[in-house]
Amino acid sequence: MTDRIAWRIAAAVLIASALAGCASAPPESPAPTRGLYARLDHKGVAYDEAAAISLVNAYRAKQGLAPLTADARLHDLAAEHAGRAGREDRSVFGEVPNLTGPGGTAMRISAGYLTTAEAFSGWRAVPVHDRAMLDPAARRVGIAAVHVPGSKYRVYWALATAR
Repeated sequence: MTDRIAWRIAAAVLIASALAGCASAPPESPAPTRGLYARLDHKGVAYDEAAAISLVNAYRAKQGLAPLTADARLHDLAAEHAGRAGREDRSVFGEVPNLTGPGGTAMRISAGYLTTAEAFSGWRAVPVHDRAMLDPAARRVGIAAVHVPGSKYRVYWALATAR
């Protein structure tokens, strides 16, 4: 009878060990380094402007509007404004007044959104940003995100559109 009990205990230990291995949490997948959900305040993460523009264009399409074309000059202008807002650790955002540029350029500044998805969601909720994304006369766009370590908002955004 002792052999039978010892065998049962050994079998129970083996089964418990096997089940414990199955119950462990799966390994965490690495955080995305590009795309809509990549946290731009993390080291080694790159901003994906094409993904941001695709998101805006999908939103415009749902409203029956023509897509915007990526414009390198507008991207550079947006990056300049986002970087300046970050360096100044600016706490007032929205429309950049008196911005004139080629083809009726409009610039919108925001901050604190850590991913492209968060920024887009926030822009839809802020009337001045939503109007810029849905401007029926707009044809070109540049979107920039700049990470400024140690600043209040960490990631600063600029959306530039032109007719």
